[in-house]
Amino acid sequence: MADEERKSRDLTILMKEKINQKLSETGEKERLKDLLRSQLVECGWRDELKMHAKEIVKERGIENVTVDNLIAEITPKARATVPDAVKKRSTSKNPIIPCTTAWFIASLSVILFITHRFSSTRLTL
Repeated sequence: MADEERKSRDLTILMKEKINQKLSETGEKERLKDLLRSQLVECGWRDELKMHAKEIVKERGIENVTVDNLIAEITPKARATVPDAVKKRSTSKNPIIPCTTAWFIASLSVILFITHRFSSTRLTL
């Protein structure tokens, strides 16, 4: 049973890598990022995460928080709070990625938020 689970996990990882490669090669990844960014801004998700990040920095003090720490703390909330409507719209417009849509959208959402907001290893608010 463990061998089957490992094979299934390996296949899933391989599929994600191939999808990501194909999306990059075709330019679809950039289009998806732009679409996703605008949808997340429109629904207030980005502002919500921004407030959460500021709360973390305020609680701990800016000298005690790095981008890596912030990513580790924000990522679970970011993934959990991507609105279903955004996920559904992305799936319906992009039938190439339905099996990994939630993973893709959540991961891309976090990456977009963090890279857009913070550009160095030390935080500035």
